[in-house]
Amino acid sequence: MFTSPQRVPSLLWGTIERWLVTMIAPSPLLRDYAQQYAVSRGLAPSTVKAHTYVLNSLARFLQREPERSDFARDTVNAWLFAELSSGLDANTVHTRRRTLLTLWRDAFEESWVDSAPARIRKIKLPSKIPNAWTQEQIRQLLATIDKSKGSLHCHRVSRCLFWRAYVMVGYYTGLRLGDLLKLRFDQIERDGSLIVIQNKTGTPVRCVLEYEAMSAVEGILRPERARIFGDLMSKKCIQENFAAIVKRAGLRGSTKWLRSTGASWCEAVTPGSAMAFLGHRTHGLAYKHYVSPVIIQGSQPSPPKIE
Repeated sequence: MFTSPQRVPSLLWGTIERWLVTMIAPSPLLRDYAQQYAVSRGLAPSTVKAHTYVLNSLARFLQREPERSDFARDTVNAWLFAELSSGLDANTVHTRRRTLLTLWRDAFEESWVDSAPARIRKIKLPSKIPNAWTQEQIRQLLATIDKSKGSLHCHRVSRCLFWRAYVMVGYYTGLRLGDLLKLRFDQIERDGSLIVIQNKTGTPVRCVLEYEAMSAVEGILRPERARIFGDLMSKKCIQENFAAIVKRAGLRGSTKWLRSTGASWCEAVTPGSAMAFLGHRTHGLAYKHYVSPVIIQGSQPSPPKIE
């Protein structure tokens, strides 16, 4: 039996009380904190779903619901090791690690936990060579698009003109799919220039459409629509239909390849320009994720021939 409060200094008794509460009361759950975090930050449903996957994975490893005390170096490192040992792709484990550490850092900043993440196991990712289309392949893709027939639903917009405009704008602007879907007709100036605030980074980027891209956009212009592409197709619909077009053209690739293709050819023509074209603020990202060495190899410096 514990000594009564009257016989114990108040400071010591307060420590004992806090210890008792900790021992008796259940530890708050990470899932509850993740829910509060999602509400306070206004996270997108896809991001909330990603958090759920991570917490489910941690719960399977612990064989119970993750608690506040599980924001600990040894626990998280053991979980990451188990994820890698299970044969899970390193990119997936890397993403899960980043997601959990984001929650942990926020919990520390909000004083929900006493320590910030430190000395957490790094996940080594395999190097990937960025992919892009050659000029010949772009022409091949457009030739396949020109054979498209029919129109899009009740919008009286030719499928051929829609996809030609999509490829042209995607190639000349290097915008991500989400930004392309938000793009409006009234954003484009008469000289083909436009300023876009990138949704992912919040960074403004200036783009310029060449004449053939402007002509393609004018071909699908309708007074009843504000957005060039987003009012005609959803993100999923564009991804699926574009993948089918690429396959018919006998090529590999996805909508993401338009961004890397534009960046690669910018870099091939003007070395060092890919960073500005993509709207990056960090040096090295363009070459790491977008610039294809296959495209720029002709512009690479080489020593003189040995005679």
